[in-house]
Order: sequence, then C-alpha cells, then structure tokens
Amino acid sequence: MKKTITIIAYNRPHNFECMLKSLSKNNLEGWDILVGLDHSDVIDQQLDLLERFIPQAEVFKRDWCDDFPRNSIARNGHDIVMKAFLTGSEYNIYLEEDIRISSDVTSMADWYINLEEETFCLSFTNIGKCYQDLTNSDAAIIYPNAHCTSSGGGIGFSPMAWCIKRDVFFNEMSPCWFHQQGWDWGVHHYLVRTDRRLLIPYQTRVDHLGLHGAHVGNAKHNRTLGYGALDVCENHIDTDSFYLSKEFRPCDFDPRKRDNNDFTVGDGR
Repeated sequence: MKKTITIIAYNRPHNFECMLKSLSKNNLEGWDILVGLDHSDVIDQQLDLLERFIPQAEVFKRDWCDDFPRNSIARNGHDIVMKAFLTGSEYNIYLEEDIRISSDVTSMADWYINLEEETFCLSFTNIGKCYQDLTNSDAAIIYPNAHCTSSGGGIGFSPMAWCIKRDVFFNEMSPCWFHQQGWDWGVHHYLVRTDRRLLIPYQTRVDHLGLHGAHVGNAKHNRTLGYGALDVCENHIDTDSFYLSKEFRPCDFDPRKRDNNDFTVGDGR
C-alpha cells in the first residue's frame, strides 16, 4: 500500500520549522512526502528547512498568487492531496504548516489504515472538554461528540491535520471542498448533513500555533478558539497499542440542531 503525507505552507517559516521538527520525530519509513509551497518571499527559507528536516520530500512550488488567502489555502491543499492520490497513494495524512504534532501521528495513522470500522476520517486534534479515566488513555481513539470535545463544534473535524483513504476523499471530501465559506466549512456542512462519523484521539496529537493568518489574528484569538496551549501527547504509542474506545460512542448530540454560528471551524491560517 502506498502511503503519503501532504503538507501545505505559505509565508511563516518559524511555524513551518516547528511543524517539520515535530514531524521528523515520527516514523516516516514507508511514507512518501509531498509539499505544496504557496508563492511567497520566504520560499528559500522553507526549502532550507525541508532539506534540514525531511530532505526526502517532493516539493511543488505554486506559481499562483491570490489576494484572498483563504482561496490559496483551499486550492493548494486540494491540489496536493489530489496529486498524492492520483500518483497511486491509497491513504494520506494532511498537515498544515502552523501546527505542532506528536511523535506518533504516523503510528496512529497506520493503526487507522487497518481499522475495519467504516468512518469518514481520523482527525488528529481534540480540544477536550471533559475527561474520564480510560485504560491507557493516550492510546484511546474515540467517536467525538459535544460532551467530550469542542473540535468542529462537537463533530470532531479539525482541518489542520487528518488522514483519509483515497475513495473517501474522491467520493465525499473532494466534491464539497470548494465551499464559499471555506473548504473546512464545506466538509463541516457535509458531515452535519450526512451524519457521517469520524474518529479523534482521546488525547490530542496536534496544537495550532499560527497567528496573523486568514482565520486567527493574534495569540489571544488563538486561545479563544481553544488552541495555543493544548496538552499534546508526549508519550509515543506504538501502532499495535491504539484501540477504539467504546465509552465515547455516538450519543444523543445532534449537530444539525445547533446554529452553525456556534461552531468554530477555521483552519487557523
């Protein structure tokens, strides 16, 4: 099975360095890495960082320039994932530049690849709201709901870092990607409309660090959204140790009964 990791980046090399450094601590054996760089004045710095942390990455420089940053995010992200799948990948991890990830993201993705239960995707972020004592909680994967997470308004989808299978991307995610509110909102509306379920880790594997982007203005705003100080799991969990917890099965929460204005879905850029 061909597996890929796709990364998009724009003009914040300091964030990019943090993300690449955390990614390099993962087991990358067997993963092809594709990077889409939006047009900016710092591409040389970004290329130096890639050479330093993941020299095996295949880099694609985008030559377009869009005055509306949200359009570039959507276009770059969709194009690089499409490129991965059209070149034979069966499974892809999507990462944005302004995050910090745990050292076991690829191990968790390998666990998800072999999961028999059918879901939309695995989203690596969990803005936790309540906690229970779970056996080996760092290894627990859960069905999100409004009682255990704020991510995606309780639905669980966070657009900064996720993994998905090729058929699901082409049949479900790609058709709703270019939404007028932003690609992340397109996915959100699809999940609400179809009641499609996804999975998240009980203990978040991602925190968002990016400021002064399309969605986040400053550090205070980032904290208001729940990011900037998330307790990213520091324990490296092996692939065979992850498990799907039955304690957080889908509950009586119905996101379709919530006002969409209650949700914060933006990808932070």
